[in-house]
Amino acid sequence: MATFTSDLIDFEMRGRIAVLTLNRPEKRNAVSEALIEDINRFFNTPPREALAVVLRANGDHFCAGLDLSQHKERNVDEAFDISRYWHRTFDLIQYGGLPVVVAMHGAVMGGGLEL
Repeated sequence: MATFTSDLIDFEMRGRIAVLTLNRPEKRNAVSEALIEDINRFFNTPPREALAVVLRANGDHFCAGLDLSQHKERNVDEAFDISRYWHRTFDLIQYGGLPVVVAMHGAVMGGGLEL
């Protein structure tokens, strides 16, 4: 059985379906750098037994978009580098070979729509 651990994403296998649950409800599941790293790590090495992925979220909102609080002290180049990493991660989701079903609810803003 595959294992994946994260403080920001709950993971479980339900039969052959990998279920990822964003777990930052206090921030409306806003996308932080650490959250993107965890999503990237999962989709870089998904469980062999998984035939599909369900992406969902805890709390009242699926995703409020980018966590802007992390960008207060960044310059333009740093923000651009993070944006490119974010989009490489989204490419892993889109082109990684596993069908992904996203269960959206509540607010779904900006980068949450891209997910």
